[in-house]
Amino acid sequence: MMLSAARLTACGGIKGVALPVPFVSRCLLYAAVAIAVARAPVAIAALDSDAFAARAMLVSHAVSPVFGPETAAAGSRSGGLGWLGALVATALAATPLTIHLVTVAMLLATLALVEVRARSRSNATSATAAAAVAALCGCDAAYVGAPLEAPLFTAALLVLLDRPTVLRAVLATALTLLWCNTSASGLLGVAFALAAALGALLDRRPPDERRALWLAASGACLATLATPAGLAYPVLAFHALRIAGALEGLASTAPSEIAPVAYHVGFFLVLVLGLVLGLRALRLGGALSALIALALALANGANLPLFGAVVAPLLAAGAVRLRTTVPSSVALALTCVAALAINAAATDAYAHARAAQRDGALLARRAAGLPGVRRIFCAPVDWCASAVASGGSVLIDDRVDRAPSRVRAAQLALAQARPTWRRVVRQYGIDAIVVNGDSALASLLRLNRNWRGIAARGNAVLVARRSVHA
Repeated sequence: MMLSAARLTACGGIKGVALPVPFVSRCLLYAAVAIAVARAPVAIAALDSDAFAARAMLVSHAVSPVFGPETAAAGSRSGGLGWLGALVATALAATPLTIHLVTVAMLLATLALVEVRARSRSNATSATAAAAVAALCGCDAAYVGAPLEAPLFTAALLVLLDRPTVLRAVLATALTLLWCNTSASGLLGVAFALAAALGALLDRRPPDERRALWLAASGACLATLATPAGLAYPVLAFHALRIAGALEGLASTAPSEIAPVAYHVGFFLVLVLGLVLGLRALRLGGALSALIALALALANGANLPLFGAVVAPLLAAGAVRLRTTVPSSVALALTCVAALAINAAATDAYAHARAAQRDGALLARRAAGLPGVRRIFCAPVDWCASAVASGGSVLIDDRVDRAPSRVRAAQLALAQARPTWRRVVRQYGIDAIVVNGDSALASLLRLNRNWRGIAARGNAVLVARRSVHA
């Protein structure tokens, strides 16, 4: 299908212009991503959390430090930084413009790699459709703090492993080495490399391809040992990603961090198409990678961008093997839906939430500087990321999924102003609380003579014990 001169003339267009639909779709999709990121407010609390984790990582070369009284939380919201990731996070914290530019570059590079992989397996139209489907799976990633490096590195690694040679195996090893030093998600590179090697064996691919893939898998395993953490990296990364704990929740299909529009449109579209085509149409090598990505996406909605990056090119390839093609009109429709969904995430609700977050973050920083404050509590909890970055001790911050169950139970009791809230305050030595002014907890604190208001900003208020000197 072409946007021909006749069609454009009928619509009032300019004669003599003919544009292929895949080209128009690609431009629309990439422009929509850039515009959506430009509209996304910067999450100050997330930046504070990542910058703090980065400083700690650069000093200790270990999983970033605990944030609460008894939590084993590991890593930042992004799931654990490496020393290279720490350097990048520190640099990005300098200016919102830098954050936006790097975010745009990472998202567009991921989509481009998905297209490259899909095009090598199908055709230009199917490749554009695959990029649109991948974008649907990750359209909220820029707004909810989902990790962007995992889908980018995964897409690049799979491009190298699709047509394995010794040179590509060496490049895949170098890529995994870079990945492991950037983030704990480098451990996923090992999983996908091993899945590709095992799939090649099951699919009975040529011996030279099998040798190259096993070389890449071996190199990926060795790359996990070439970090400042040394032999401890696989264990630290495993705990930082919370793979074991997350997989316990596979029965629940509700994502923990991604917004519903991306989850329902992107995830279920990919899942249904995969079921229609069947795992065999994806070949066993692709099916193993798809199952790994599916498990990660079901366990945590933050991994939906990874799911799209892995599976979308496989769907294009499976359709070709079943002698079906993606019509240009369908590719264009998918691109339009993806463009709308990506920008629908940048709503006023997000902007309002970010404004409230800024107010709460500023008060949390102030609470961290008050003399006599042993521990701080915030509701919403992500405000306390700024308190952590300022050197304060908090009950819990934005890494709720990584906190022990006792700490999460205490957080709920206090946030919901349950009858046990006084006991929680005493047990954990909480001296300052940053909370929404219209919450039940704020009302109880106003009525309690042992607490007094210190400051207010927007709808956020800072309340402290009377023994604390403002």
